[in-house]
Amino acid sequence: MGLTISALERTSLLDRAVRDALAIYYYPGMWDWGRDVRLPLVIQELDRSVARQGAGGADAAQIRRDGRALLDRYLLWAPPVDRFAPIMVETDFEVPVPDPGRPAFGLVTPEGAAVRYGDRVDLLAADEHDAYWIVHHRLVRGEWVQTADLAADEAALAACWAWEQFYLGTTITGTIWNELRVQPAEPADPAGGPPGGRRRGWPWPRRVTTSDAGPVVRQHEPSGGGRSVSQHRRWQARVTEPARAAPVEQCLGPGFRRTWLRRSRDEVAAAGQRLAVDAAAMIQD
Repeated sequence: MGLTISALERTSLLDRAVRDALAIYYYPGMWDWGRDVRLPLVIQELDRSVARQGAGGADAAQIRRDGRALLDRYLLWAPPVDRFAPIMVETDFEVPVPDPGRPAFGLVTPEGAAVRYGDRVDLLAADEHDAYWIVHHRLVRGEWVQTADLAADEAALAACWAWEQFYLGTTITGTIWNELRVQPAEPADPAGGPPGGRRRGWPWPRRVTTSDAGPVVRQHEPSGGGRSVSQHRRWQARVTEPARAAPVEQCLGPGFRRTWLRRSRDEVAAAGQRLAVDAAAMIQD
């Protein structure tokens, strides 16, 4: 048996339900499918997630209303700014922590147990240049946090280092923070009708948008052919990558923010070193 250090945090019922729904929306095997097929599955997963978490009565109804209202808005905003193709969703990883004094060896406790680091990646994606990114979904209540605080998030940076140990041969270009601001949904009609008394047969308004043409970045093969891990970066994708890309790119929407943070090789390596030092201090306490 070994000692596992986890970065996972306790989340709210709404947070978990929305993450589960987004895992279906970004499921790689369905990415190239038509939205009319995919979107009903997203809302079904939201409802199933609420039920799995044991919520009931008025609490469950409120979580469903808030979650549907958030997804209604997000799934209209996201398609044009989703400049990536999903590769893996909701993936747990666990890797050995190196000994800070002997990096070629794994860290062990005084009793001889191996020390490992574990976390979960909401989404691993590849952009239009076949570069890998780790995507973190984050529900926000109130104001956005400072971009500098996102860049300084140690767990997100450690995930970049750890994923490269988990899937050898993979290089993580950076972190994408996908932030969704929670806004209270309209209360349900006391008579049992839909919120606001409006008739709604479909949770997303039918309208013609650029997303009707399909995702901005498709999978390599149609109908869920997907992309492999680790994949070979195609020549035609690499040559279009800018020689000097901006370290931070940000896209704002009505209640949403997408932040792309590029990480240098030195930053990723330093994150692994700090993790090793911190883990060594923990097992000595």
